[in-house]
Amino acid sequence: MNPRVAGLLTDPGFAAALEVAIGVVAEPPTLQSSPPFTGSERQALERGGADPDADDSEAPWQQAIAEYGLLLTNALTVAQATEVLGVREARVKQRLAERTLFGIKVHGAWRLPRFQFQPGGAEVPGLGEVLRRLPARVHPVELQSWLTSPDPDLEIAGLVVSPLDWLRAGHDPEPLVAEAAEFDLIA
Repeated sequence: MNPRVAGLLTDPGFAAALEVAIGVVAEPPTLQSSPPFTGSERQALERGGADPDADDSEAPWQQAIAEYGLLLTNALTVAQATEVLGVREARVKQRLAERTLFGIKVHGAWRLPRFQFQPGGAEVPGLGEVLRRLPARVHPVELQSWLTSPDPDLEIAGLVVSPLDWLRAGHDPEPLVAEAAEFDLIA
């Protein structure tokens, strides 16, 4: 078991977040039996690091619930976000309405995922411009995955980086703004 998750299993906040996540994440589709992989398909999967014989039919569903639960558990409240940003509560709520901050409403209260804040607490520069261009109903786990996964179009000193790393390094958000505008087409 992942040690990050193991300690949370006894946390009542995580249990509540999982309850919300289970209710939000769509039920997994009923999977039809697929024909066996051809020799070339098996080789391609193995080269990519996948096990063609693994039965992971429920893994994405379970992973999405766990990730959403962690995202909610670690998210900031509006009051915490006001401290981090040094603004009043009304300004945080205004930015949520403008979609320059990303929030999830849980039982009538906003939760702001930590991925939009620097480890030291400040806001990730340029992220507000990117968030504003995303579809209004983007799923939080999908957004977090996009922001934290290496993007082959983003390189710093020859290293492929994630959109968040790109912004944290002070690079222009425009390539991400363009991608965000088409997010519903690529996600």
